[in-house]
Amino acid sequence: MASRLSPFCIKRGFIPKLPVPISLCWTRKCPVGYAVAVSDENLKLFSSFELKRLYIFYRFHGSGLGKKLMQDVLSFAKEMKSEKMWLQVHEANHHAIEFYKRNGFVQTGTDLCKAGKGSYQVLRLELPLPR
Repeated sequence: MASRLSPFCIKRGFIPKLPVPISLCWTRKCPVGYAVAVSDENLKLFSSFELKRLYIFYRFHGSGLGKKLMQDVLSFAKEMKSEKMWLQVHEANHHAIEFYKRNGFVQTGTDLCKAGKGSYQVLRLELPLPR
């Protein structure tokens, strides 16, 4: 199936048995990125959701694929009539923070995440969505 997909193709589907959309970014015959969104626990599915992951293989940074994946996630949000999208990003991940800010996200807070015996700071970014 992948061999029939055109270069830099975005294909959306759902993780089996879960209401979790995943968008895969393909180039030639292999995936080079993905995005995963998870609905907040509200009465209406995906009225608000967390962008859990948006990843592009480092060799494709700057190619526009991240923007295409983000556009696909925003298209999904529009279909679901979502009110906002939010995410958390490590405070030292400046490349990602700038990418999200260029796409309209604003910082709304910080959280401390524990990992093993240590901890690290993450920024909470939100994007209100037009209705």
